[in-house]
Amino acid sequence: MSTLTSRLADVVARDPHATAVRDERSRITYATLDIWSGRIAGALRRRGVHQGATVGLDTRPDSPTNGAINEFFLGAQNPQLVQVPNLVYHGWKCISTEASLVINVPTDMYNYGEPDEYRLEPHDTLPYDWTRRDG
Repeated sequence: MSTLTSRLADVVARDPHATAVRDERSRITYATLDIWSGRIAGALRRRGVHQGATVGLDTRPDSPTNGAINEFFLGAQNPQLVQVPNLVYHGWKCISTEASLVINVPTDMYNYGEPDEYRLEPHDTLPYDWTRRDG
């Protein structure tokens, strides 16, 4: 898995003026996102943001990893870009004693009239233990 920093640097080098994020009023280029993300990352490190876990359950019927749980441990010392495909349920949990932060950057704005996501109660419906274990 590549890091968020390396993925963003690759895109910025290839096409810095390409659209990274858009909504009905404006757009942000990859060059601008690179500058903003660097500032945010520095501020988070200075504030002591700690480690958390991102968890995904693959429910795609034709996927070779159907039914598999993937767990990624992320934090200020291990920043990662995790791309979540359609039909993969996902969630986050903090595994440190301090607060953690996940920045979610969707490719399209959420459409309340035609939602493209489905929510499940995380406890007793997904085969994952959400409790934090020290160890």
